[in-house]
Amino acid sequence: MRTSHTVRPIRRSALLTARRIPQGDDWSAVTTGLLAAGHLRALFPDFYAAHVAHLPTTPCALLGVVQAFFSLAQQKVDLQISDEITTDPLHPCAVLNLGDDLDDALACDLIAQSAGHDVHEIWPVVYGLDLDHEELFGFGVAPPLVAVLCWVLAAETAWALPFCAVDELIPAIQRQLYQCRIDPAILARLDSLPRIPPDTPMEALCDALDAQPPVHGGTLGAIIRYVCHATGNQFADLSPGVVAQMDRSNLDWRTEDLDAIGRLQREAQQIAAQYAQLNDAALRHSAVVEAIVAQVASTATTFLSGPVSA
Repeated sequence: MRTSHTVRPIRRSALLTARRIPQGDDWSAVTTGLLAAGHLRALFPDFYAAHVAHLPTTPCALLGVVQAFFSLAQQKVDLQISDEITTDPLHPCAVLNLGDDLDDALACDLIAQSAGHDVHEIWPVVYGLDLDHEELFGFGVAPPLVAVLCWVLAAETAWALPFCAVDELIPAIQRQLYQCRIDPAILARLDSLPRIPPDTPMEALCDALDAQPPVHGGTLGAIIRYVCHATGNQFADLSPGVVAQMDRSNLDWRTEDLDAIGRLQREAQQIAAQYAQLNDAALRHSAVVEAIVAQVASTATTFLSGPVSA
């Protein structure tokens, strides 16, 4: 699945081989199309009244309704949508009217097989940092330097990574940095990072860091929450890999909540962009790495009777 932002012509060659779908699948497609029409009526009433209310209940018309719904939904939410569904957020009417030459069986197939569940329960994009080792340290991947810095600093706290030890993280990122010809001073610094002591209240620490001047545009409290999946915003805490494994389990992304989902997505996008910007700066300048370590270490001392451990 992917997020589509451009109009693609429906594959006419598929019409030649499309077979008649059984009645059960026909009915599923019709109910899905009617559900999309209901969402248009509730969420986009002006569009529904002007362009949908008069349409017949035919497979081709309902496929257009489904595509128009996803197009309008993408104006509010960044969605993953089946490759078989054509959308155009800027011109939803362009995907509403499909003409008369589309086979009913193919229209039913496109609705039932590609959009059925997504109309009822949408599939938004998430922006969390993927913790899979290959995703983090694989070939061609930007080294997650800031994430590793935060994970090492927090390795003895309640926010420590549950699946990976520090002695595994540091060699992995060092190999990646060496291959990318990053400043050797950064590689050396990773061998002598301090640790935030175990009894540090991490939420309070992040609140205090949020009150400090940003480091190269990054607010370190927000950055630590992001890489530790502790923002409280599921679109910032969940990664695409984790969501794929969950297969919608325990996720309650209702179509009726487009506005709320869009607001949370925008917040998550801002956090992810802030992390990416700071990570890019850290990879280029060892001074940024030093500033991150110094601010976290000095702020952590306000919660302790002794200094941050080395």
